[in-house]
Amino acid sequence: HAAPAATASHTGHHLWPIAAKPAVHTEGLRRAAILMRGEPFRWGDDLEGRRAQANVYATIRSRVIDPLSTSYGFAYLLAVDERRGYSDGLYLRLLEYVGSIPAVFLRVKTSTQAENYREAVAAGWPGMQDADVVFVFRHDVSIQRAIHSWGCPPL
Repeated sequence: HAAPAATASHTGHHLWPIAAKPAVHTEGLRRAAILMRGEPFRWGDDLEGRRAQANVYATIRSRVIDPLSTSYGFAYLLAVDERRGYSDGLYLRLLEYVGSIPAVFLRVKTSTQAENYREAVAAGWPGMQDADVVFVFRHDVSIQRAIHSWGCPPL
């Protein structure tokens, strides 16, 4: 994959939209945003590291997105902490993991979880600001149980 062109948000942060993704039918659905934060590919950029990263996204799909897909249209903000210095090509591999769900990238270089989250929120991504519900997940944490078993109020 080639790195997409960046566009500046109204806050001056640079977001990399992924325009080549197929449109997802969301008419009549509430909006849900998924903020992925932290360092992707913590397991490395070899085959095992890529498999582990793909598994995180697969568990989000099967345990959060799929159970809510009749009520919500989803979009991803992939806040990528670049401190490991991987290539654009590796970061763009995340697109394979989100599948047909619309996504934008935000590059961040912060030293704490709180700063990483704050930077993602401060970017002013309309997908998150306009969402009815926002999920925040780390790039390195798999979801173990389906959302309906989390004990939170029905969405």
